[in-house]
Amino acid sequence: MADTVGGLKKHIASLQEFCLNWEMKVNISKTQIMIFRKGGRIRRDEAWFYQNNRLDVVKSYRYLGIQLSTGNAWGRATRALADQASKALNALRKTMSAVGNISYDSYFKIFDTTILPILTYGSEIWGYKKYDCIEKIHFKACKHFLQISQNTPNIAAVGECGRLPIYVTCMIRCVKFWFQLLNMDNNRYPKKCYLMLLYLDDRGKSTWVMHVKNILLMHGFGHVWYNQGVENECLFMYIFKQRLEDVAKQNWYSDVTSLDKLRTYCTFKCQLTPEKYLFDVKHASYRRFLAKLRCSSHILKIETGRRLKLDLEDRVCDLCRDGNIEDEYHFVMVCKFFDKIRQKYLPFRYRSEPSPPKFISLMSSDTPSDISGLSLFVFHAMKLREMIEFM
Repeated sequence: MADTVGGLKKHIASLQEFCLNWEMKVNISKTQIMIFRKGGRIRRDEAWFYQNNRLDVVKSYRYLGIQLSTGNAWGRATRALADQASKALNALRKTMSAVGNISYDSYFKIFDTTILPILTYGSEIWGYKKYDCIEKIHFKACKHFLQISQNTPNIAAVGECGRLPIYVTCMIRCVKFWFQLLNMDNNRYPKKCYLMLLYLDDRGKSTWVMHVKNILLMHGFGHVWYNQGVENECLFMYIFKQRLEDVAKQNWYSDVTSLDKLRTYCTFKCQLTPEKYLFDVKHASYRRFLAKLRCSSHILKIETGRRLKLDLEDRVCDLCRDGNIEDEYHFVMVCKFFDKIRQKYLPFRYRSEPSPPKFISLMSSDTPSDISGLSLFVFHAMKLREMIEFM
């Protein structure tokens, strides 16, 4: 590594002399040059040789599992990690298909121990912000477990599973690494690098240090940054983690309430916690149909009409012909076409004088009998609905 073209040439010459003296060989095919700067063409003098072999100048290089790029951006690195994680997720999907029904705890334990480490690899350096390609793998995993369409809103899928975004874990690791640097001796190279970045930050340069500072300031911990540490790091990390999780949950609910497609979902889903039916309903098909109904990933007119660009008032139920909009509430509580199935599976207190508050109570119920009855009703009623739809 060098600051100038000539400086790097001297380093290469020293390497060549050292290898000749000790009868060592350099693999030219794996020896490449990276010029760290933002844009610009390679100048004529920016050419380096090792034993008369010209070394390739590349825009990115994989080092210790991380894809480095010339512009010091981490988009290429995170996309590479997402690609690796996607392959691991596909392997998990094949395993799940072979094994059959896997419980919530088992599925996400496998995800957290085999796929999450890939997604967060090196996040101590790049994890100071959210990367969509990283979060996308998490969304896919949640949708796969729920067995719902990939077109289902992402926030509904993670909401059902009660999963926090990946960037929360990345930011925690980033701040933990910052504390490790603070505790290092000043003569160690990582600490020297940190002090150099701190010096550049004081002069308005955009560095990793600036991003760590912004994380702390943004979440109300500016005093920790200006004091360059805290007395009790374990206690601070606990409070910091709780703050990140609270902000993530608030952002999730804000996103749910702002999406028109989930206007029914937000009436009965207010907390980012795993839904109880994911544990209580053992039959995979019953669980899948209930998840599809809750996440608006179904064939009711309220959704199919949206794709056909029908006005809301035109998305009426064709089965009971009462002129009511065929939404989730109408399907579960009102539609006369499903009265027999409703009487068989839903408790009387919900069937008697149906109302939106009763619908919300049923959809958010933690009572095992309510959950079981609802899942059975949704499965059989939706099967009948699908049969009529495709006749």
